Amino acid sequence: MKNGVPTVISACILGVSFVSGALIHALLTQPASQPASQPPVYSVESKAEPEVKEIMNEEEAAAYLNITVTDLKEQIRKDNAKRSNQGVSNMYEFIPYATLNDSDLIFYRASLNKWIEFITHNQS
Repeated sequence: MKNGVPTVISACILGVSFVSGALIHALLTQPASQPASQPPVYSVESKAEPEVKEIMNEEEAAAYLNITVTDLKEQIRKDNAKRSNQGVSNMYEFIPYATLNDSDLIFYRASLNKWIEFITHNQS
């Protein structure tokens, strides 16, 4: 039994050393933006990013452009009137879309991005 007591004491000292070393390390490596006295805060609610499709209908395209469906339809109406009066000078001068079934409009995301880039650089 004499041999067991020093071993237990040594094991306790070693355990306390490991725990205190880990705490010191955690406090010293904590980011500067968060006070050391407060535990990290994690958000329980995580809002997932909406899925962005490659091919979108009118509602999805309007949401992607951050406008209403009414505004999207109005822009298409204006573009069609302008196109019929002056013709097309640049492929991305007008909002790009395709018509399916003589009424359903579809929008290709990459084309919308190019249209946005064009109108951003060529606004008058």
